[in-house]
Amino acid sequence: MYAFCGGDIDYLLTPYMNSQAEPKDGKVNREKTCPLLLRVFCGSLKHNSLSDYSRGKAPGNELQIYTWLDATLRELSNLVKQVNPEVKRKGTIFDFAVVTPDSRAPVYRLKNIGSVCAGVPSDADRIMLKDCQFCIGDMIDVAITPPQASSQFHIRSSTLNARGGVIRRQIRTFAERPAQSSGPWAE
Repeated sequence: MYAFCGGDIDYLLTPYMNSQAEPKDGKVNREKTCPLLLRVFCGSLKHNSLSDYSRGKAPGNELQIYTWLDATLRELSNLVKQVNPEVKRKGTIFDFAVVTPDSRAPVYRLKNIGSVCAGVPSDADRIMLKDCQFCIGDMIDVAITPPQASSQFHIRSSTLNARGGVIRRQIRTFAERPAQSSGPWAE
């Protein structure tokens, strides 16, 4: 049995009552569960600086979304596309990260949770907020890379990370390679 203290009244919740709110497959019953307010901050080509989140501040590019803990990265990218039509193009990369307060210091931490590419299905599409240890009150930071900028990065189905997200690697030509200072071919 679980107890919830609400002012002068104590409510008792039985495990049966809790099991009705959340089915076994991990999906939230969106008809019976109240949504949460998710603060999403979008950045162009890179994540916002963690200093933008310090001392009660937040970046100015805030998008407020009412959603549930079973919202997927694909759902969130679609909501960002509805508000920002110029990022609807196929090949746009949405790189998601959770911004959470550090329990040991008065700073925020950024944890990458996955990348979604518009028009390219991947396993990262199905990552839910609750799969990423997201807590109510955390924020989402999205680095948006448009297709023309993402053309300088390799995007292949074989370059997926363990969670199915797109791994971006910058293309370097032979002339741009850094010189080796050690090894059998070093001068």
